[in-house]
Amino acid sequence: MMVIDEFAQIIGSKFIEVQEPMQGAIPVYTKLGFKFDLEGRLVLAVESKVW
Repeated sequence: MMVIDEFAQIIGSKFIEVQEPMQGAIPVYTKLGFKFDLEGRLVLAVESKVW
């Protein structure tokens, strides 16, 4: 997850989105901090670093 978060920061993304999560994997994603947004997307906010 750290590498994905780092890459998302580099390209300027604010969220990481799981576009087609398997039903059985959703509990795993939620344990990692992913949440469904108002549009029904499974997303995780990209952490910003303090320089």
